[in-house]
Amino acid sequence: MNILLSGASGFIGRNVANSFIAAGHNVFAFSRDVDATKSAVPGLTDAVVWRPESDTLLEHDLFDADIVINLAGETVNGRWTKRKKLSIQRSRESVTRLLINLMANARKKPKMFISASAIGIYGDRGDEILTESSEIGRGFLASATKAWETEAMKAENIDVQVAILRFGIVLGNYGGALSRMLPIFKLGLGGPLGIGNQWWSWIHMDDIVGIIHHVIQQEMTGIFNSTSPYPVRQKDFSKALASSLRRPAFLPTPELFLKLGLGEFSSELLFSKRVIPEQTLKKGYNFMYPEIENALTNLLVSKNPHQI
Repeated sequence: MNILLSGASGFIGRNVANSFIAAGHNVFAFSRDVDATKSAVPGLTDAVVWRPESDTLLEHDLFDADIVINLAGETVNGRWTKRKKLSIQRSRESVTRLLINLMANARKKPKMFISASAIGIYGDRGDEILTESSEIGRGFLASATKAWETEAMKAENIDVQVAILRFGIVLGNYGGALSRMLPIFKLGLGGPLGIGNQWWSWIHMDDIVGIIHHVIQQEMTGIFNSTSPYPVRQKDFSKALASSLRRPAFLPTPELFLKLGLGEFSSELLFSKRVIPEQTLKKGYNFMYPEIENALTNLLVSKNPHQI
């Protein structure tokens, strides 16, 4: 197949691109920095420059893409200034809008459009069990994510199948939440964020890649939670991480410190989202790492003992 990928040089994008390259497919990428993207993913068939923030169409086609996968967007990590929040929302909408415009004008329309989303759409929900049919939550990230999904669904209007994947906290090496937490946990200074009772819905990187392949193979359409079937409370996540590193985990990070350091973004770390991938499971996907202990052992011990 010909796979067109936005966000190919990112934390998730690199893994997704390499999985399709390893399987013998042609992978093309849109990137603001072509050299950096080709360096990050050496096996790319090609990469071209684009400027999605300008909403202007490029002068080339979609490389006869069979599948378009959209993983691009400003990271939500960091202090949420007004400028940062605007960038988070605009980047997702502009990239998605441009991809749909390109598909609409392509010589050959792709069969499927797979667009990333996030469980931030559910907001802060306490112990409520959340599935794909649950109501949308409140707050900035919920609103921004809903707008992102609304834009992505417009691909249906041009007769392209759409699958939206709501990612949880993605655990993988060389990036993401785990890499930011490891240094302090390796020093034995880790612990829960706040009181630690909030639910964290997480997923192993291999399962993110696996779900994307499964969506294509099964021609799945609709919205799918991309999280482990077994979310954990944040304090239990911290215990499991510390145990994998053979370190203690008893120093909580007070909510006040998080708010002082991260501002509004700290709320996302303290919000509780107990997400279940109901539709993903119904469509027959078998998780490789459904439990947090096995996931962390795989990432921190089995594959990369030198990291500890």
